[in-house]
Amino acid sequence: MRVADCNRERREKLIRYMARLAIASTRLRIARDGDVIYGFKRTWKDGSKAINLTPRAFLVRLAALVPRPRHPLVTYHRVLAPARSPPGCEDEFFA
Repeated sequence: MRVADCNRERREKLIRYMARLAIASTRLRIARDGDVIYGFKRTWKDGSKAINLTPRAFLVRLAALVPRPRHPLVTYHRVLAPARSPPGCEDEFFA
């Protein structure tokens, strides 16, 4: 993504987007016994308002949000795929 030097608003929006947190820190609390309490945005159907996790379980769930290195989150298929056939050599599927 490119942002012109003179476009201050767009540049600020991009920097704010890149600097945002992975989780909402306002909904995160530490209980007296050391457990991590993460409040939900809305009350769930079963009435739950938060989840109570041990610090290790919280870190395991947080680590699951981080994508693996060199594995993009977006996968392209068919025409946009990186290993697609050159133009003029289309698959039988398109014939």
